[in-house]
Formats: sequence, structure tokens, C-alpha cells
Amino acid sequence: MPQLRQSSPPTKNKSQRANVALLTLLWLAVTAAGTWSISTATAHVSARAQLQTNADSVALVAASRGDAIARTFASRLSVQLISLQHVESVVTVVVRKADLVATASALGAP
Repeated sequence: MPQLRQSSPPTKNKSQRANVALLTLLWLAVTAAGTWSISTATAHVSARAQLQTNADSVALVAASRGDAIARTFASRLSVQLISLQHVESVVTVVVRKADLVATASALGAP
């Protein structure tokens, strides 16, 4: 019966085992840093998208229901309404939350 070969030779001394342990720790550190970076970037993109959605909502409320209701709506969304402008039938709002700022426009009734 033929004998099976090992895929890698056994370690011969403690130095080789230490090298394997060091490489394993280095790989774990790189994996952890990459995971942290991706999760931080994802959280930032998600917060930015949520703020843009809020800005769009406030602009639509201002265009359809008026400035006072839009200001109340913005406070209920926990965003700061920086500006609200009417130019002809277009309403433009700028909102802020933390260090993020978003702008949105909506077409109101003429």
C-alpha cells in the first residue's frame, strides 16, 4: 500500500514555529485593521445617505406644506435646518447633522 506524502514538511525547530506564530499574528492584525476600516467607511456612507434622505424629505415638506411645518419636521428628524430658500417655485434646503451637510431642492406649487 502506498504511503501518503505530507503536504508540508514538519517544523524542525522552535525558530520556524515562532515565525509561523508571528506571521499568524501579523495576518490577524491586518485582517482586524481592514475590517475596522471597512466598517468605519460604511458607517460614514450610511450616515451621509441618511442625511441626504432627510434633506430631500424636508425640501418636499417645505414645497408642499410650508416653511413652518418644514422647520418642525426637520427638528423631529434631528437635523439642523441651516437655510430654506424659495426661488420662484423651487425650494432649496440645507441641513446639518454633526459634521455632515446636505442640500436638496424640490419643486413647489407655482
